[in-house]
Amino acid sequence: MKSLITLLIVLLSISGYSQRYSKNYIPKKVDSVMISMVNKDILRIVNEYRKEKGFRPLKWDNRLKPAADHQIAYMDLSNTLDGHEQHIDVPDFDEIRDPWDRIIKLCEKDSSIYGITSEVLLGGAWFINTKEKGKPISHFASTIVEQFHRSPGHWAALMNPRHMFLYSDIDCWGQIHCIQDFISIILLAEELKLLNRLALKEYGFYVDNEEKFYGWSNKEIEDYYISKRGN
Repeated sequence: MKSLITLLIVLLSISGYSQRYSKNYIPKKVDSVMISMVNKDILRIVNEYRKEKGFRPLKWDNRLKPAADHQIAYMDLSNTLDGHEQHIDVPDFDEIRDPWDRIIKLCEKDSSIYGITSEVLLGGAWFINTKEKGKPISHFASTIVEQFHRSPGHWAALMNPRHMFLYSDIDCWGQIHCIQDFISIILLAEELKLLNRLALKEYGFYVDNEEKFYGWSNKEIEDYYISKRGN
């Protein structure tokens, strides 16, 4: 029975995220469908800014979810928004101090694909009057992105041309009367480029021109050089 309940929860979560997405969708309430659509629109808006700079778009990467979940749980249990390091001892909670360590320990075998990673946090991502209606998904997503935009460090991470993957989540932080407060967490990562299929000379060419390949997967880099063989 427990396994069946777990499966149903997973299926409901997948269903919620796969709802037909529209930046113009006007939510009737704050629920998992609204939150998943806002996260998807955050990715859209960030990629629009990256396109203006000539950078490759980020791809949604659900493999980063366990690390984000752990940090959100820590903030909730410790009732703190004071940064990325988990330095408060929370009873019955396994603190993992550093964001990179959370990826290594919690993302299991998938952690081996990540090179450069960043975690960006935003307390008070937006405030919403729970009785308020009529604002589309894009309003909430742009509110979050523009707050990140005002922070040079956060924006540098979001615009880093090396980053390839993004995972975003939003947590309901607290409520006073009809005002609901939210926090936002975004994890960003670059693929660890192994390039096992390149010959030594090809790898040398890649190193000399690495900047040209920012945002490329190792497979795309390998396929590019392999396609040049014999030409």
